[in-house]
Amino acid sequence: MSILRAFLLGIILILIVGFFSLGFMHFEAPIRSIEKDVGNDVLAR
Repeated sequence: MSILRAFLLGIILILIVGFFSLGFMHFEAPIRSIEKDVGNDVLAR
């Protein structure tokens, strides 16, 4: 059980590190645009 848990934690850490190193530059602009859209909706209400 502890080995399986450590294995899953390792996979999750690798996915998080890979996402931030490779995907952050790719996803930064869409996230910014989504934040602007959400902010505009909140201000409109």
